[in-house]
Amino acid sequence: MVMHKFLEKWNALPVHKQVASIGVSLVLSYSLYTSIVTVLVIPVINQLQQDADHEG
Repeated sequence: MVMHKFLEKWNALPVHKQVASIGVSLVLSYSLYTSIVTVLVIPVINQLQQDADHEG
């Protein structure tokens, strides 16, 4: 029911506003994704560098 009301409001919006909000949500999800990847990848890279230092 909530979704239906949301879609009614969504369809009432001009197209450029629909496109703008899609763009904003894409940018937000992209920045969230990159920050998660960064948090996960940096420790791995540090660990690999430490391993390489020990071997070298």
